[in-house]
Amino acid sequence: MKALVCRDYAGVSALRIEDIPEPELSGGSMIRVRIRAAAVNFPDSLIVAGKYQVKPPLPFTPGMELAGDVIEVGADVSDFAAGDRVCAVVTWGAFAQEIVLDASRAVKLPEKMSYEQGAAFPLTYMTAWHALVNRGQMKPGDNVLVLGASGGVGMAALDLCRHFGSHAIAGASSEEKLAACASMGAGTLVNYKEASLRETLKEKFGSAGIDIVLDMVGGDLAEPAFRSLGYGGRHLVVGFAQGSIPRLPLNLALLNERNILGVYWGSYAERNAGARTQVGALLTDLIVRGSLRPHVSDTGTLDSAVELLLRFQERSVIGKVVLTIN
Repeated sequence: MKALVCRDYAGVSALRIEDIPEPELSGGSMIRVRIRAAAVNFPDSLIVAGKYQVKPPLPFTPGMELAGDVIEVGADVSDFAAGDRVCAVVTWGAFAQEIVLDASRAVKLPEKMSYEQGAAFPLTYMTAWHALVNRGQMKPGDNVLVLGASGGVGMAALDLCRHFGSHAIAGASSEEKLAACASMGAGTLVNYKEASLRETLKEKFGSAGIDIVLDMVGGDLAEPAFRSLGYGGRHLVVGFAQGSIPRLPLNLALLNERNILGVYWGSYAERNAGARTQVGALLTDLIVRGSLRPHVSDTGTLDSAVELLLRFQERSVIGKVVLTIN
């Protein structure tokens, strides 16, 4: 079968499409899936450079989100059968024609959702849901700052804020990106390349501050965002797309009883049996009913995966990019 292969941690440019053996079931809880679509995410560019929190043994195939058809199930699998349409989140392996994964990682894909939609939502929407609902305890009317709002998790967060009746504040680095954020329901737009994040938020929300920061960026934006939180505010740490891990003065947490909360959906799902199934079913139902609208900004094929990953490194991608796997 065809797959995008990483043979050393030399980054995106070293990836190659190769013919590799079809995967075989390795246990009774596993399923084999014919992949129809796979989403491209920023962490894919990190994992092939050895810069992600998980380091797969070489060689491996990157790719974290997929949708496709079950073609074989292990002896202990009762929730899926050959022919079922599914979507799934894995740590690697999605940029290929087939994959073997544990059945607990898969969610049934409704007939009303396309494979492209199925690949576009599980990692980003489940992460955003876990961050805002489980960790951030978001309520209707909350003022929520989303840093890196034009990325996959950011756009999902804006969609969820709109659904829950929260006020989304989109922070991004260009007017083009902010326009896309506005289309997803952001009520306040902040170009943090052109204006002071702290002063803009102070002018808009005054001394009361904001309720939640969803931070995918880190770097020098973390502290002004944290300072903008009001009493009891929650700073949700998702990632460090800017490249540097910030150091926050902890007296800022003490003064207004602000909270710093880590967000790692993958770890949570591993520790809480049934979490993927429960949240996945809830989210797919909202998508089918039109309450949530996953944003797919571009599509490609396995042959264009390297080009699209390079665009992620250049920070030129808006929303979700999905590969069709033939």
